[in-house]
Amino acid sequence: MNEAAHSLVVRAGRLVDGTGGASQPDRSVWIEDGRIHDVGAAARIEQVAPPAVRRIDLGDDVCLAPGLIDGHTHLSLSGDGRPYVEMFSESDEMMVLTGALNLHRHLQAGITTIREHGARNRVGFTLKEGLCRGYIPGPRMLVSGRPITCTGGHFHMCNEIADGEEEIRKSVRRLVHEGADYIKIMASGAAPPAPTRRGPPTRWPNCTPPSTRPTTSTGSPQPTAAPGNPWCTPSRRASI
Repeated sequence: MNEAAHSLVVRAGRLVDGTGGASQPDRSVWIEDGRIHDVGAAARIEQVAPPAVRRIDLGDDVCLAPGLIDGHTHLSLSGDGRPYVEMFSESDEMMVLTGALNLHRHLQAGITTIREHGARNRVGFTLKEGLCRGYIPGPRMLVSGRPITCTGGHFHMCNEIADGEEEIRKSVRRLVHEGADYIKIMASGAAPPAPTRRGPPTRWPNCTPPSTRPTTSTGSPQPTAAPGNPWCTPSRRASI
């Protein structure tokens, strides 16, 4: 394949680099294989970038800025105000479609990297695979797969229930083998008590300190950082 197919130069009237300095006029960004290769004055980038590289001029009225990062998403949930019970009544197929729509919305909002913090069954993995294959547009994804929770715990509907240290260890290994970029464990309930909600209140921890250790200590070929979702003081202590 032609090398230039993976290269792109984007020029705009101004650029903000995110370091706190003032915006700079007439700047270009040179991208190679999805990564920023060079940033600078448009005239200089024009000279050093090979002629075959695709050029896009966004015009003088556009200001380029670094992409945003969303560190906590649940792409398969619609976010339309319905309670969890109703949203989780959808089929996995409908959740994948919802996730594809939310990926597009994130990208349109300028978000270029997200962490998918928990979806049912293989929905999160399917969305990432579709993104990698180019079937759907969206930001880069880091996926946790199914969040680990106790029996009846927060997000138990995602179907990765583990009670105690050994069961959590097995869950971690299973998720890593399925392709999880990191592990999400529900250390407590995560929504204020309300008459329409079911599940443990936020003041109840879902796990004890010994049971959380396998999320970061289980041997695997890749890092397994473990966000804990702790809403109450006991769950925060368990996560630390």
